[in-house]
Amino acid sequence: MAHPRRVGASIRAPQQARRGSREPLDLRELAEACRRLEALKRAAASPTSPLSTPLHQQAKTLQDAVCCHLNFTQERASADLLADLEAHLSAVQQHFLRFLILEEFHTRNPETGRVGGLNALFASRFILQENFDTGSMSASMGPGGGFRHMMDVINPSPSQTRAVRHFIKRHIQTPFFDANTRLHPRYVQTYKKMEDTRYDQSSASTISTGSFASVRMVKHTGTQEELALKTFDRKSDRAQIRYEIGILQVCDHPNILKLVEAILVSTEDGKDTMSIVMRPWAPFTLREFLESSDKERKDECPWFRPGSPQSDLCVYKIMQQLADAVVYLHRLTYEYLAPEQVSKKASGLPADVWQLGCCFAMLLAVSKAGTLGFKRLWDSFCLTGSCQIAGEHGHFMKSFGEIYLLRSRADCVAYSLVSSMLNQNDKARINIEGVLASVEDLIRQASEGGGRGVTMAG
Repeated sequence: MAHPRRVGASIRAPQQARRGSREPLDLRELAEACRRLEALKRAAASPTSPLSTPLHQQAKTLQDAVCCHLNFTQERASADLLADLEAHLSAVQQHFLRFLILEEFHTRNPETGRVGGLNALFASRFILQENFDTGSMSASMGPGGGFRHMMDVINPSPSQTRAVRHFIKRHIQTPFFDANTRLHPRYVQTYKKMEDTRYDQSSASTISTGSFASVRMVKHTGTQEELALKTFDRKSDRAQIRYEIGILQVCDHPNILKLVEAILVSTEDGKDTMSIVMRPWAPFTLREFLESSDKERKDECPWFRPGSPQSDLCVYKIMQQLADAVVYLHRLTYEYLAPEQVSKKASGLPADVWQLGCCFAMLLAVSKAGTLGFKRLWDSFCLTGSCQIAGEHGHFMKSFGEIYLLRSRADCVAYSLVSSMLNQNDKARINIEGVLASVEDLIRQASEGGGRGVTMAG
């Protein structure tokens, strides 16, 4: 039986062994290459780029995988060694290929600031996941998965290093990215006309129009799935639209729309139209729920009866879903923010809580008094000079208290929650985690019946 340390010092990769290659793979050399690779990336990557952190981490992960593999071969020697080696070498190969992909991604997307943060989120979501498929790239590197390439990249000879780097970029990295548009952040597919897309607009649907975009239902021509098509005004800021696309790309939450495709339809006059296709299509939105007549609301939501405990429970669940989505978005984007962005983000959190509190107040007004409750609360700030809740805070809260009659302990807690969310002092305003905890407690108590003992989270 071979001595373990001699096995670890110089061994052929399983693919090489089966082909009778005479050149052994020195794992100690491989480990040293990884250490130099990490140092090289640490020096080359811009410290202001949010992608520099995952790039350094992936280099370190690759180094650790090689060292773990080296230790494994030094400690074991058995009849199953080659099979075990193949599994370990496959893991090292995947880490190396993932590093090459991440490196190319960093080269193609050098942005800093909030866009750089989105790039880092995109990479962590689609490149650094364990189930990321590197199959086509692995095939391009040939048998052995490019272990020699990895060492040649860090070769002391500048001429050889440049040649290998050129080969990897031209024949492996570039073709891989060109063939995988899903690895392009904020990617927008261009079509000559809407009829060339996969979406049928012929089905009659109500178009909801906002300040910068309109939304309508379309059907996927292949699956017949109903989807939402959001078309932006031609004067809209394209950079802001792409940022919205980037946010949707990295989101994975049940209460946030999922991006299907971003499309650009070109026209002969050069006035291109940009749209976002999302799922699911909502035939009856929250805005429509609030603004509809009592009859329309009853037709669309048979469960709703103003003032009933069952309706209250459903409304609490809607509030919980909204709060949970806001919590998710803030946690999602916080990790890769630059220091100056962190302070801006912190200042934006209370503002989001305020806006959510306005929404909660409208929902609760409808839950108690239907359309009449909504109109009365709306008029409390719209029939005055400012037409803003912040400017008519006293009138708004007075009307809310008169509409949302406190008949139970749960009513009192819901009213207190909205009051704390609409605290004019942003420093004293309840945080979003407290909002979510309070609503979840409301749901729990309402489910048990009566809403007794409900408490407010801080």
